[in-house]
Amino acid sequence: MNERATEIERLKQRIAQLEARIEESRNIHRGIEESEARYRTLIDFLPIGLVVHDGKKILYVNKWAISQLGLLSADQIIGQPLRNFVHPDSWDIVNERIRRLMEEHKGAGLFHERFLKPDGTPFHVEVAAIPITFNQQDAVLVAVRDVDEQVKIHRELVQQKERLAVTLSSIGDGVIATDANGTVTLLNKVAEDLTGWTQAEAVGRDLNEVFHIVNEKTRKPVQNPVEKVLSMGKIVGLANGTMLIARDGREYIIADSGAPIKDAQGAIVGVVMVFRDVTQKRRWEEERRRLQSFETLELMAGGIAHDFNNLLTGVLGHLSLLAYELPEDFAGIKHVEDAQRSVLIARDLVTHLSLIAKGSAPVRENAPIADVIKASSELSAAGSNVQIEVDIAKDLWPVVCDTNQISQAIQNIVINAVQAMPAGGRVVIRAENNMVLERDNIPLPPGKYVKISVTDQGVGIHPKYIDKVFDPYFTTKQKGSGLGLSIVYSVVTRHNGHVDIQSRLGSGTRVTIWLPAGEQDTEKPLKRAKESHLVESGGRVLVVDDETVVRDVCIKMLNHLGYEAEAANDSTTAIAMVNKALEEDKPFDIAIIDLTMPGDMGGKQLCNLLHEQLPDLAVIASSGYPDAPAMLEPARFGFVGTLKKPYTIQELKLALAKAANKHLQK
Repeated sequence: MNERATEIERLKQRIAQLEARIEESRNIHRGIEESEARYRTLIDFLPIGLVVHDGKKILYVNKWAISQLGLLSADQIIGQPLRNFVHPDSWDIVNERIRRLMEEHKGAGLFHERFLKPDGTPFHVEVAAIPITFNQQDAVLVAVRDVDEQVKIHRELVQQKERLAVTLSSIGDGVIATDANGTVTLLNKVAEDLTGWTQAEAVGRDLNEVFHIVNEKTRKPVQNPVEKVLSMGKIVGLANGTMLIARDGREYIIADSGAPIKDAQGAIVGVVMVFRDVTQKRRWEEERRRLQSFETLELMAGGIAHDFNNLLTGVLGHLSLLAYELPEDFAGIKHVEDAQRSVLIARDLVTHLSLIAKGSAPVRENAPIADVIKASSELSAAGSNVQIEVDIAKDLWPVVCDTNQISQAIQNIVINAVQAMPAGGRVVIRAENNMVLERDNIPLPPGKYVKISVTDQGVGIHPKYIDKVFDPYFTTKQKGSGLGLSIVYSVVTRHNGHVDIQSRLGSGTRVTIWLPAGEQDTEKPLKRAKESHLVESGGRVLVVDDETVVRDVCIKMLNHLGYEAEAANDSTTAIAMVNKALEEDKPFDIAIIDLTMPGDMGGKQLCNLLHEQLPDLAVIASSGYPDAPAMLEPARFGFVGTLKKPYTIQELKLALAKAANKHLQK
């Protein structure tokens, strides 16, 4: 009985132990189920798709993967062939990657692939994979992230970047961007051309190295624009006269501004420089300013030259009369001769003014100018200790020009060069054919030009004066009128040419002029041949001039030369005097007519009227405008000769003799 009870007790204990173990197993199982539930919940709600496959078919997907594929449940994909969900273009690569992963048992990622949704829609994904055991078999766990939206955004950014690059390359301004430290991050094509740096070479370099700017006048470095923008935090403009020196030494005058680049929070993260080449614009502005100065001077120069020449006519005429009448042994004759020379110098100055005046328009002809260049250069250096070297192209094109004015311009340039070398030296004059193109940055229409340069070894010109040397009356010399280069500028621009000057202190100066080329088959002589003989003759002379001092001195000189002379102060009086002389049968043989008489019809019209009454009258044109058309081509206007004011008694005598000679040859 006791043994039975003992056995029952032992069985009860055993049952209790088993029940405890069962409960423990149940608790473990519940824990596993709870853990698995938590695991499944975590897996299902991870913001990334998880897929398990055995290399051929899909074994498991989480809810996020189901959602990304646009499915309703896992049943729609589990058991399906893996290949159905990989884009055909990516399958070979994906299949090879799976094979290596399962053989080598090593994880792989990240890879960018194209997958397919069940409806065949392709989309971009990022993939990472590791080998695992799933349901007691080898498998692959794949983490899949849909990056289709990011790819679209990236594609749009790339397109925007390409559009930006096209925009930057197509605009006419140079653009350079830097970071906050002034390191270059971007250059557009214009900036590459102006700086001489390519973007590949410039990126990562300091802005000062790539964007080398100095003051145009002082040549001192200009403050780094990045520093100004960073310190001020706003758009800043470059200082006037900023010069960019390119990598190869080319120089450009530039203008514009720098602006800060800000992030979303408003912090400055860089600077963008936008600039343009204004060298050509500056040249045109300088040309316009200089032309305006000349227009003002032109309004004055013509009248001054005319009036001053009238006054000088009285002075020089009386001095020449005095010198003519005084005995050769007169003690004071030297003073009279010195006075005449002073007046002749003044006459030359007025001639310079006349070259500037509007009334001195060039009388052009298609002419070779090699001899003009050579003769003018040698004449200007005569008597100096300067060596002249002339180099003229053998096939030099002719020029449509007034050779007298071009000769004067070249003389003035060479004289300046000689004066710049008081200790002697060498002046090189070169003339060559030159095709001007738009890219040459010369303010001239493209075409054929003759290029003449005069280079000296003189003291040079200070940079602060270089823009003023062509201005009227500007000079740095103690002696000089300041009209030499002004006349050069006036003559060249009237010939539709251009003049440029380059100089550095201590290194000499080069003046270059461009003149439009003419036809190459010209055979016209440079100058008309002079008469082979002169005829001197007395007779009756009519002087027509509105200035009393001119009429008086001219009558005195004519009387001294043996002519019977009368004077009229206007055209009406002159016509009346001619009519009266005809009625009295004492016609005039010669008339000396002033071309310009204010308020009157003028010498050219009067000449025609007098010829209607007296066809055989020899008419001489006289003017204080030495380059007036009738003075340059008298025969075209009915005159037989000219008499430039002021004049000496000898010059008057010669003009009368030439006029009588021409009149007799008719």
